[in-house]
Amino acid sequence: MSGPAIPVLGDLVCYTIAPIISWVTLPAAFRKLFAPQPVPQNFKKGFPSSLVLRPKQLRAAAEESALLVPAAAQFQFLYSSLRCPVRIFHGTGDQISEPEQARRLHGVLSRSDLRLLDGAGHMATYADVAAIAIAADTVGAAEAS
Repeated sequence: MSGPAIPVLGDLVCYTIAPIISWVTLPAAFRKLFAPQPVPQNFKKGFPSSLVLRPKQLRAAAEESALLVPAAAQFQFLYSSLRCPVRIFHGTGDQISEPEQARRLHGVLSRSDLRLLDGAGHMATYADVAAIAIAADTVGAAEAS
């Protein structure tokens, strides 16, 4: 994903073949994000695919991909100092990141609550909207007290 972040060559790719390739592969990427569940209809209808496929957006996504691992490595030593409440949701069927990553994060965050959602994929927020809304409310309530 980070190839289009390469200076000059990445711009050439972003303004020529990347939008076409991305348009063709986007449905499969969505299926992988939601697997093992199907892609929800409200996501299919409401997601602005044409905006995601703009050259500048493709470049930004590539830069984010290139910087994600180094940034996470840089900040991982600060995780244990976080004192705010954190709710971690992770789908057990996630094909992008393993549940073990969520378990490790939960292990270093002293005020975290981990919920593994059976049968949910990477887009766990779509799997149990009610539980996530409740978790957001409880985080807000915990911060207020």
